[in-house]
Amino acid sequence: FSRWALAFMAPDGSTIDFGDAWAKRGWGTFMPVLAHMADPTLLELDAEPDPCFAHKFYSNKYYYHGLTDPWKAHPALARDWPSIVGACDDIDGMLPEDVEVEVWSEGGWGSVRVGMPGMTDIAASLDSDAPSRFRQADQVMLAVSAIPNSASHTEMDFGTVVWVPYGSRIIADFGYGTLHGNRYETAPEHPPDQNPTGHSTLIIPEALLDGDPSTNTSQIDGRDGTIVMEDIDGHATLLLDGSAVYGRDDPELGWLEHFHRRVVPLDSGHIILVDDFYVRDDRPDASVSEYWYTHPWEPGFDSDDCLHQDKWVDRLVGEHTLDLIPACSGLENTASESAGRIEAIAMHGGQFVDDGDISFINRLDDLVTRSRFVWTPDTPVRRDLRLFALLAETGAEMLPAAEWSWVDCADDACAVLTLDGLDTLMLSFSDDGVAYRLTSLTEL
Repeated sequence: FSRWALAFMAPDGSTIDFGDAWAKRGWGTFMPVLAHMADPTLLELDAEPDPCFAHKFYSNKYYYHGLTDPWKAHPALARDWPSIVGACDDIDGMLPEDVEVEVWSEGGWGSVRVGMPGMTDIAASLDSDAPSRFRQADQVMLAVSAIPNSASHTEMDFGTVVWVPYGSRIIADFGYGTLHGNRYETAPEHPPDQNPTGHSTLIIPEALLDGDPSTNTSQIDGRDGTIVMEDIDGHATLLLDGSAVYGRDDPELGWLEHFHRRVVPLDSGHIILVDDFYVRDDRPDASVSEYWYTHPWEPGFDSDDCLHQDKWVDRLVGEHTLDLIPACSGLENTASESAGRIEAIAMHGGQFVDDGDISFINRLDDLVTRSRFVWTPDTPVRRDLRLFALLAETGAEMLPAAEWSWVDCADDACAVLTLDGLDTLMLSFSDDGVAYRLTSLTEL
């Protein structure tokens, strides 16, 4: 449990906010380290804390929160923490080494992290090895949800992603949002956060409940999907099966017979997202789309004014390319060292469109706003295979010119990703008539 809790902390210094959770900046509690000290047999908090675990925890501890009321501070915290932390003999080992892929099957989510030492100035700005949230900037993280929506305090967010390259959150969730009771209701008349349309995942726009445009039944309330780790040519990948979630077994509300989302991390820090789906035969062709959410943009904002890790994200929308450029670092009051480009291709065509800003009042009576971008097909489709290259760099000027292309090969379908004029990656797929399956992955 303690490792799961630490994994939920993203490298922008804020927690992943799937379901009814907030993107909290740093740990305001000692829960992870106390769980780490728990004896699983005696249930006493007397186990010796691992120095490197403690170092990693305190790197994101939010000031002295959790100690303000001495009557609520657990006696197990009465330790010489500076000495414990100082005993960690592998500071660099706390950060991802190459590519790390994790599946938390009990919680229903997974993540990929790619260590990229030396990439950012903020991570290199340290004069010591004391716990510092800055050091974690030299990595790229993507978290993906397969959390069962049948559990309490969850949302219908299967397949949604949060993308955090180099200390800034580029693809962002709404977080806890609201406590709206009907999860099939959504914008424009209702808050969208309980519904899949409020998340960065696959959406069937035609999936309306009784034709009501403020509803969507892309995902079925009470149906769960799966997430597993699968090795492809020596590359660890995450494979999500959302066929049941998207209505394979629900004739009244469901629309899809098959849906897989695969996450493929690369040593370069880039990440490939692969979607394939098949619309049920009893449904008409549909404009199945991918939604992408980020923080809004303040026109004219000057990154020299990053006083509170402001969440403004600039954007440039092309037909097959979506650039997202955060203004400020998530780790410090300074300009961001992060930029993302999403390069897309679909077997049956499509394009990115700017769908504007989505706003509502959350349960804290705060106005929350996200910008939404949609990958939409040129015409309604029966099935499709779609590839999204999530390209991460430390500045917009560093982003590579990218292009996908379908190529002839010995398999049923193959695609090549070209970066700055060089072929860098080839993906090969088999096709059984309903599902495409990734069979090989070759870095060129």
